[in-house]
Amino acid sequence: RKSGRSTLMFESVSSQFQSQLQSLIGTLSQTSPHFVRCINPNERRDASLLDASACLHQLRCGGVLDAVHVTRAGFPSRYPYSDLLARFHFLAPSRDATPGLSDQDKARAVLVSPLVNLSQELFRIGKTKVFLRHHVIERLEGARAQFLAASVECIQHAWKGNVARRVHARLAAGFLARVVSARQLRRAFVREEMARRAEVARLEKEAREKAEAAERARREEEERRRAEADRKDRQDEEERKRKSREEEEERSRLEAAADPDAAGLRRAENFVNSAQREKEKRLLQLHARQASISGASPDQPPPILPSISPTSPAPGSPVSLCSPSSVSSFAPSDEGAPPPPPKTPP
Repeated sequence: RKSGRSTLMFESVSSQFQSQLQSLIGTLSQTSPHFVRCINPNERRDASLLDASACLHQLRCGGVLDAVHVTRAGFPSRYPYSDLLARFHFLAPSRDATPGLSDQDKARAVLVSPLVNLSQELFRIGKTKVFLRHHVIERLEGARAQFLAASVECIQHAWKGNVARRVHARLAAGFLARVVSARQLRRAFVREEMARRAEVARLEKEAREKAEAAERARREEEERRRAEADRKDRQDEEERKRKSREEEEERSRLEAAADPDAAGLRRAENFVNSAQREKEKRLLQLHARQASISGASPDQPPPILPSISPTSPAPGSPVSLCSPSSVSSFAPSDEGAPPPPPKTPP
């Protein structure tokens, strides 16, 4: 009620309730409220105890199970086109090939793609949202996970192949470098081995030449010593023969002075023996020459010659080889010339 002079306004209880209700409705229209239904886990209000039968009774009495059944019988999952396409747009890559498609057509292409393969009874296309039945969103998430796994494997294959090719190229370059280095080392080793073998061959040749020279020097020294020994032996033999001749001549002179006939007989025997030896020597030479011409064995014994050496006369017996007159003719003359050779018997 207003008076003429007062500016006070009186408000009733109903008007206050109406203003508060309008304010609440305006707040609710500006927000997205979610209602939470509280369920007591047990009647004793114990935090560590859950009574399943009491909880189920409360859900049934509150109509929650019936609401769930009704929701599942319809289309419980509702997504705006922007959210659905932002999360599952790659499940239908063929939609990008056709320009000018609406959000409804893009969403339908995603839902009927080969990876999802949904029938028409499992979804509905609205004006601003897409309606999905129960478990459809799980199929979409499974198809999304499968597509991402295949894409990740493809990317991993490409990356691992690239890394493997790089490693292989690096290893191949290193292997080629090692092969080249090994070839160079082998060639250097072969050159060193050939040089070493050439040096060993040269040293062996020098050692062999030194050994041959030493052997030749030793043989020459042995031959020289042998020749020197043979020369000394010949000189000693000649000296001995000379002494024996001198002794024989001295004995012959003494015997001639004592008995001229016996001395002449001894000289005759010596002459006959020397003639016999000379004849045997010539016969042996002739036999060897004939054997070489005829091809016979030179070891074949030569023919035996009859012995013509005179036997020494017994004391007091006459000489059977020569007469006293012939023996007297072998006596040495005053000039010392050797007697003429006697006639040999046939």
